[in-house]
Amino acid sequence: MISLLETFQSSRSRTGLIMVSLYFTTKRSFATGIVMAGGAAGTLVQNQVHRYLIKAFGWRTSLRVYCGILTICIFAGFAYRPLEKRRHPSVVENFQTSPLRGFIIDLSLWKDSIFELWVCALGLAKFGFFIPFVHMMKLAGDLGISLDDASYIMVGIGISSLLSSLLFGKICDLENINRLYINQASVLSVGLLYLTIPLCTTFPALIAFGSLLGFFDAGNYVLLPVLTLDLMGAEKMPVAWGFMMAVHTISCFGPPFAGWIYDFLGSYNIGFVVPGLCSVGAAGILAFIPRLKNTAVQQKKNIIHASVCEVTNSIIPWESPPHSLQVNKGL
Repeated sequence: MISLLETFQSSRSRTGLIMVSLYFTTKRSFATGIVMAGGAAGTLVQNQVHRYLIKAFGWRTSLRVYCGILTICIFAGFAYRPLEKRRHPSVVENFQTSPLRGFIIDLSLWKDSIFELWVCALGLAKFGFFIPFVHMMKLAGDLGISLDDASYIMVGIGISSLLSSLLFGKICDLENINRLYINQASVLSVGLLYLTIPLCTTFPALIAFGSLLGFFDAGNYVLLPVLTLDLMGAEKMPVAWGFMMAVHTISCFGPPFAGWIYDFLGSYNIGFVVPGLCSVGAAGILAFIPRLKNTAVQQKKNIIHASVCEVTNSIIPWESPPHSLQVNKGL
């Protein structure tokens, strides 16, 4: 961010512009946590490596080096082993055999109230996700913190996120743990933490901010694919995850928003506070999901707990015996 600003002399707003769950039926959260810990490890080291490459070769060459590193993902993709053939075709497989597969998009999920709330909460919670990664170093510089010292803020985010990913992954596999509540608490904690940024005016305060942010945000990030599978089921998971990632792109607008706020007001405070309020609102939306789940389960029970009267061919709940039985008892 700083190198780009120095090169182009541009405003900050313009410059800012998993299928793991399907492979594990047990310890799914912990497996996802291990994968997410890999991303946290990257955050831990990339800031220092990036700074070294910029000093030695410039930011353009540094980005080329990172492009080369990312090609490793191509070879890592060959390590995936195909899943066993399902007994029933999945939603994706049904689309592949449809003559209109090139024009059909499964929109039935958007009739599911639980999915709608889940996606809405994700959009609000992830709006400010990239803001610290883009603007934190410059924020520290505005407070008189040297670039070398400010880099340790990102190190704090990486270390805490790595440890938290493993911790939350392990905890969320326990039998009596409610993953949805942990996710809700994580989103709420991140929102409240963003609201404290106006009070973080010293180097220790920013270190604490970054460390707590990495810890709390991992609780949400690790559980995204796991909870999507829990809420939507394995058959709808591919389509649901595609929609989830589409909504996740709202996070790309966070850094330009924070940059625009800085250009207009000369401060990052509002640029952090507004995403914080969005996360708090997302936590409130998540509170409605358990109630909707209970309602859906009760409706399912009402359908299953019934019998068919052979005389009238009508469906009668088990709680009320068929009329024909009452007549027989009277006889």
